[in-house]
Amino acid sequence: LKSALMLEPQYSESFYTDVSYKAYADAVAVGNEVITHEGEYTVKEQKIIDDAAKAINDAYKALELKPADTTPLDNALKLTPELPLDPVTQTYFDNPEDVYTADSLSAYNDAVSAGKAILAEEGLTVVDNDRINSAAQEIVSTFEGLTYKPFKWTEEMNAALATDPEYDAEYYTTDSYAAYTEAYTALEAFKNSNPSFLNDDEGQDLIYKLTVA
Repeated sequence: LKSALMLEPQYSESFYTDVSYKAYADAVAVGNEVITHEGEYTVKEQKIIDDAAKAINDAYKALELKPADTTPLDNALKLTPELPLDPVTQTYFDNPEDVYTADSLSAYNDAVSAGKAILAEEGLTVVDNDRINSAAQEIVSTFEGLTYKPFKWTEEMNAALATDPEYDAEYYTTDSYAAYTEAYTALEAFKNSNPSFLNDDEGQDLIYKLTVA
């Protein structure tokens, strides 16, 4: 009986189902009550001691962990990468590979695969909650980190913005210099908008307008 009373559940009470932990706690309470009468029992009462010890051992072995909460991971796996409208064809893209950078999409796909692998495991319990939550957070993080493929004409854009007029403003007609200023301001604003491949045609047009202004 003393050996049985020395058993310690691997996890705290909150990890176990209410029914199984109550059965264990009740058995321990009975065992503690029996042990307080140590020295009072004779061989005739040995069965009381043995039964108390057996009840504790049986309840200890029957402790049942609560099931895992997979809700965070289930919700994370519902996230779907956006497939935007192709400004050229005016149709929506079919594949994320055509939209996002390889690195950001690979990180997202790896996180999704890891999350699905966890959910495929049998017998997930509350002990797995931290792992489940971490997997969910990784999916959300990589989903939010999905990055559109870059603007194609960045080098040309920077070169156009870095090129100053050959002469000072007073050497040019008012209209032509106003057109240049307008084109420069438009391209600069475009650059500051963090353009992506979706803006290739728009950006190329703005670069052209500045170079011919």
